[in-house]
Amino acid sequence: RCARWLQTSNPQFSKDSMTGVGTNGSGSVYLFNPPDLAPVNIATGWSFGGLTIAINGFTVAPLTNRLLLVGVSVAGSTATQVTFGASQLTRLDVASNSIAVNAGFWYLTNPPAAIANIQVRFPIACKAVAGAVLWHNVDMSTPFGSVVTNAGLDSSGRVTVVSAPTEVVVDTLAVAAGSTAIQGSGQTKLWQTSQGGAPRTCGGGSMEPGAPSVEMTWSNSPQAWAIVAVPLRRASLSSGTIESQSVDLDWLAGSAGWQALSFGDDETAGDIRYDVQYWDGDSWENTTVTNIDDSPADLTGLDTGICAR
Repeated sequence: RCARWLQTSNPQFSKDSMTGVGTNGSGSVYLFNPPDLAPVNIATGWSFGGLTIAINGFTVAPLTNRLLLVGVSVAGSTATQVTFGASQLTRLDVASNSIAVNAGFWYLTNPPAAIANIQVRFPIACKAVAGAVLWHNVDMSTPFGSVVTNAGLDSSGRVTVVSAPTEVVVDTLAVAAGSTAIQGSGQTKLWQTSQGGAPRTCGGGSMEPGAPSVEMTWSNSPQAWAIVAVPLRRASLSSGTIESQSVDLDWLAGSAGWQALSFGDDETAGDIRYDVQYWDGDSWENTTVTNIDDSPADLTGLDTGICAR
């Protein structure tokens, strides 16, 4: 590869590539944009009249910016402790229907990369279900937006959340004496289950891309329900120089002289500026083309002979 770009300021952009077209070649420039928030492991468990839910052998992969989020749906009690191996999770919030049921989130930022059991404990015997989700690329300093809860007694669990396009809204629902719950349009089901004996406590969790206003809805059995929802925040790019990934502009040693490179980007937080470097066969070296902001970039001063094949 002959040339690469370095993003040198304002490391925020809304698409992952710039496409460049030059007189004697063309190619795509791929920048390091943070990967999307994504669930990478999901598992469920339930208790019918017990003191504990066990989700055994849950795998936390050694990913960066990881978050373990556990949704608990319970009738007749409230979870008092959630653990992953020897690590304690923190309760985020609980939505409670005073009649019979509550739903809550527990979390652990940067959980140990290991295979371990998740334990959800209750003070008294109860009917409960839980869903555990490992998330990747979550902001470790401020992983959550504002939590919203709601409760009711009908067939439509629902809550409205204030969020942003770079976030993902997640929810967990509890339905008393119900066996069904179907997530609303636009939501992706993460898990949905009910404990094994009648009357069944039903629980579920879903996700939806963030927006200024996101309504999370469920079609559920016409029973008491409770729901809690919260935006997850994506990890941010660090400040300073952001290195491009693999770049190939197809201009090799011996090609005709370079002239201009036209490019476009989506700037979301002020100007994004770039440097062009070349590969000398052993390392990337600076060129005289630095601090570029707007297209086209003048490449006439570069010596095509410096590029290693």
